[in-house]
Amino acid sequence: TTNTVDVRFTEPVKSTFLQKGSYTLTQTSGPGAGQVISIDTVTRLDDSTVRVKFTSSLAAASYRLDIVPGLTDLAGNPLANPKSFVFTVV
Repeated sequence: TTNTVDVRFTEPVKSTFLQKGSYTLTQTSGPGAGQVISIDTVTRLDDSTVRVKFTSSLAAASYRLDIVPGLTDLAGNPLANPKSFVFTVV
């Protein structure tokens, strides 16, 4: 079962990327489509990678992970646009 997603950025990121409120996971297919999945923790794996852990395992479905705008890298440069990533759990 899957209950984590690793997010790799092209630049080292500030600790604000470790806040749960910086991410939203929404199920986009199946019976739970539209449901927002609760995030348990966000952990730094290295300077440019974080692991987002969910409070429960993800069902077989498609999901969209949104990253809020305004987060910055170590140089203070913000994400240019809100970022979204779509993935499927099989």
